[in-house]
Amino acid sequence: MFGYVKPQVGELKVSEYEYYRAVYCGVCRMMGRECGNLSRLCLSYDLTFLALFLCAVRGENSRVVKARCPVNPLVKKNMVLDSESVTYAAAACGALAAYGFRDDKSDENGLRRIGAGIGAAVSESWLARARKKYPGLCEGIEEKLGQVYDAENEARKQKAADVSLDELAGKFGDVLAFVFAYPVSSKDFGDDEKTAEYSRAICTNVGHHVGRWIYCIDAIDDIKEDEKKQRFNPFLLTYGKSGFTDDEKLTLASILRAEADEAADALDLCEFFTDAAKEPMNIIENILHLGMPDTARRVIDGTYRKPGREKI
Repeated sequence: MFGYVKPQVGELKVSEYEYYRAVYCGVCRMMGRECGNLSRLCLSYDLTFLALFLCAVRGENSRVVKARCPVNPLVKKNMVLDSESVTYAAAACGALAAYGFRDDKSDENGLRRIGAGIGAAVSESWLARARKKYPGLCEGIEEKLGQVYDAENEARKQKAADVSLDELAGKFGDVLAFVFAYPVSSKDFGDDEKTAEYSRAICTNVGHHVGRWIYCIDAIDDIKEDEKKQRFNPFLLTYGKSGFTDDEKLTLASILRAEADEAADALDLCEFFTDAAKEPMNIIENILHLGMPDTARRVIDGTYRKPGREKI
């Protein structure tokens, strides 16, 4: 995944920030268990968001425990480990990373292609484990990613005026909509299928709009490199250049803000769940209302730098 979906840390309470770090480290630890230790190099902030979101919707108030981190085994860190949502997010992160390697293997050249090929080979075992534990998950992701690639290939053949950014972003939104809704079942709500159906609809909606936002922000962030390497980028097709005027930047900011707002509106429906976990919910609201808009502003301005793995 990409790593853009993060909170604005300065606006979190200390307890919320510590909980966020505990979930982040928990996803990392569980990736080692679910996929293998090498998969932890692909840890994503976006899938930490997924873990938090599922904890909130399913009403998981998972306890934080002290555990050793292989990166720094002399120090114990707070982690959320006894959580079905964290475990699922770890497996989903490994699966999405594996398909990302496959995509890079076909798109990149030189050393990057070699690295992607090695990553694709190593990550086959991640997919095998995810298929065994979560039947249909990998097949669904692969099918929906195939629809993204088909839409992009079709867009390459079209004139710039005929390219639909909305359709392209929507295809990727469908990928995360599926990933977000997959694990939710009636057993999360005392076998109440009606509540489960309602919650799956919320998960689908939030995942779809977050996915659309990620697709757009990643394309904007990569536009100069894509122009240089002559790779597909929907904004290059639409605007014909990698630089944006002030008016175009306002348009891009509005597009991204609308997607974050749509996800936030869907999240508000979680008030239906009286047992929704409050701490994860507060962090998610921070991400949607503050973190994502701040990241969007910096990406559009060209001041954004992807953070290091531990800089959260």
